[in-house]
Amino acid sequence: MQTSTAVGAVIGVVLTLLEQRKTWRPFVPSPAGVGIAMLIPVSAVTVIFLGAVLDVVWTRVSPATQKHYAIASASGLIAGEALVAVLIPLLVTIGLLSLP
Repeated sequence: MQTSTAVGAVIGVVLTLLEQRKTWRPFVPSPAGVGIAMLIPVSAVTVIFLGAVLDVVWTRVSPATQKHYAIASASGLIAGEALVAVLIPLLVTIGLLSLP
């Protein structure tokens, strides 16, 4: 555990220092983004990546609608997922739903 903490700290410091050079900034991954990606489960990272890809495709297909509806759509999907994440355990607890 100590080794992985040290490696993570070194990577964070190196990325932060590399990010300081304006010419390198577009090519250096965000240290905060890398850190968050290491903390959250792969299933969440995968969904975030798919959402980003969908947004890029939407921008290329219909920039006008993407500009007006992307934030509202993403917010609705995030809120909906959060509600379902609360609803399913509630239904399991009261016996209306059983998980395999």
